[in-house]
Amino acid sequence: MPSRKVVLIVVDGLTPGLFEHAVETGRAPALAYLAEHGLYRRAVSTFPSLTPVCLSSIATGAHPDVHEIPHLVWWNRRERRLVEYGSSFGAILAAGFSRSVLDTIYDMNARHLSRRAVTLYEAVEDTGRTAAAAGTFCACPRPHGPRMKPLRGHSGSGRGGTDRTRKAESARLIRRATPPAGVRHHRGSARRLRAQHGKGA
Repeated sequence: MPSRKVVLIVVDGLTPGLFEHAVETGRAPALAYLAEHGLYRRAVSTFPSLTPVCLSSIATGAHPDVHEIPHLVWWNRRERRLVEYGSSFGAILAAGFSRSVLDTIYDMNARHLSRRAVTLYEAVEDTGRTAAAAGTFCACPRPHGPRMKPLRGHSGSGRGGTDRTRKAESARLIRRATPPAGVRHHRGSARRLRAQHGKGA
């Protein structure tokens, strides 16, 4: 099977209803084109349906019980403090602006994301391919090339390499990403999809 390049775009907070309305009213022509010429269907999110949790699940194919990113705000038992990923501007100020930014931009990926969870980036890189991420603060690829100096009070610059177990998990993640035989890809506009599957499907 020939290799294909894949680009995953996540539009944070875009609900199915908002997407379908934008497509039907012509306010999102690029998204309408993708819906018309690609695959669109509704799906059930992980829980809780919050950005750090969902992005971690998208990147790892696992739920919070495995990737261990539980919420926008959670209690770090080891450090005995609240971790604040940005639930509100007031909460960020209360937690400490620098601490909150450090948790969100650096520690979520380097320290909080469980090493039991293999990210899609790691699975791709374990096959000798190249993965990249732009504009995401969660589950980024391993660092390559010249590395920045570690931030004060923190060591290392990423999640590190993998052992035999993690490589096996990488292969499992790639197998899970392959659609099973017989899955029908419904093509067409959001309106036709809603008529076929029901508005609340």
